[in-house]
Amino acid sequence: ITLWFLDAMPFIFAFWGQYSSSIMAYEASSMIVDQTADLRNLTVALEHKISHEATHDSVTDLPNRILVLDRLDQAIQSASRQKETLALLIMEIDDFKEINDTMGHFNGDRLLKQIVSRLKGLLRKSDTLARMGGDEFAMLLNTRTEPKHVRRIVEKIQKLFLEPFSLDGLSIEVQVSIGITFYPLHGKDVDTIIQRTSVALEAAKQAPKKFAIYSDELDK
Repeated sequence: ITLWFLDAMPFIFAFWGQYSSSIMAYEASSMIVDQTADLRNLTVALEHKISHEATHDSVTDLPNRILVLDRLDQAIQSASRQKETLALLIMEIDDFKEINDTMGHFNGDRLLKQIVSRLKGLLRKSDTLARMGGDEFAMLLNTRTEPKHVRRIVEKIQKLFLEPFSLDGLSIEVQVSIGITFYPLHGKDVDTIIQRTSVALEAAKQAPKKFAIYSDELDK
């Protein structure tokens, strides 16, 4: 029996070695698969974060100028195919620079967040609210863009600013000027729409009602 056992020892060790190796290989492959999945998930998350930061404002988390221009271009193409209209509003917070200089940029950012919170309450699913930069915001309206409907939205926006904002118990009254254009009435491409909305915005700053719809007379 001892001789048989000694003769079988090489086979036993060989079998045990193969079994141990297979177990170790399985565990190693499982670790590699898990780590690969973790790295893939981390890469996807980082790519999403980078993409989001490139297309969204860091203060308000709204779409930034790059993204809203892209959405405007897509909206124009869709409206052209469907023979529909759309409207673009560019809003500027009056005297915001003075608020920033007086209260500091930190409080200026806090005020912007409060303003955005109120404006979001007016949005429909088809609308886009974006921060163009500084104290300028854009609102892209894709549906029900007849002048009477847009005027109602403007009235609602202005109504939001009737109630003062509050920072650390300090009441702050803010007004907003609004420039408006319609596609295709005032332009058929992104650059023209943006340029003419900016012209309307400059006119709105001087208008008693604080809003203006673009017209050819504004270019004179």
